[in-house]
Amino acid sequence: MGCGVGRNCIPVAKEFKNKCRIDCIDILDFAIDELKKNSIEYDVESEINGIVSSIDDFLIKENFYDLIIAVSALEHIDSVESFKNKLKEICIGTRKNGIVCLIINSEITEINKESGEELIPQFEVNMKTAELLVLLKETFDGWEIIKSTVRNQRYDIPRQSCVADLSTDVVTVVVKK
Repeated sequence: MGCGVGRNCIPVAKEFKNKCRIDCIDILDFAIDELKKNSIEYDVESEINGIVSSIDDFLIKENFYDLIIAVSALEHIDSVESFKNKLKEICIGTRKNGIVCLIINSEITEINKESGEELIPQFEVNMKTAELLVLLKETFDGWEIIKSTVRNQRYDIPRQSCVADLSTDVVTVVVKK
């Protein structure tokens, strides 16, 4: 989910060439166009299925996927309620012994580097880290936890009229059903 041009899905497709079919979802049609070009360049076009859709609108079929990956994408769902619903949908859509890998930003702040002014972060869902961890624990209750980490990251990011100092807790959860 939120595949962009293929940074995460193309390596998976290469690793499992001729053994998988990957649905790659992104809201940006030009990202899917670039994904298709990249999948040809890396000889995995038969494994890649590019789909133009928001994560909100993409329906995850019940008991359908062996692996679901969302890297810095779920925080762009339109609301916390939609985010919670998508997590439930991910659970229902994952087959037995399937893996879910989620990397989600939380407690995001952005500061204009020049003026010091606090900016509104350009993320639709910006939960407190502790609240997000509780939600993930409840959502994936009974699943095997393969990895669960929280790392603070800080970097400069260009915004419309400035460069912002962005700080975030990056929550990584990998679980097996």
